[in-house]
Amino acid sequence: MEGENLRQAKSRIEATMDAIVKGFEHQLDELYKADALDVDSDIRVMETMLRRDTASAARDFGLDGGTAAQQQLEDL
Repeated sequence: MEGENLRQAKSRIEATMDAIVKGFEHQLDELYKADALDVDSDIRVMETMLRRDTASAARDFGLDGGTAAQQQLEDL
């Protein structure tokens, strides 16, 4: 049989443990926030470079509907 004091103690311990877990999760999120931002920035730069390089290759090799020579004439 459990007494009222024991039930209250268990309840407080459970509430405290929940608060501790939330606190650690928050600290972990804060710890990796800067890394996540760096990765996101790197991905955006890579996507921009790939779009630029793909567009350049398509233009250079006539993959965009025209020939490379026609494109060069239009660029002049």
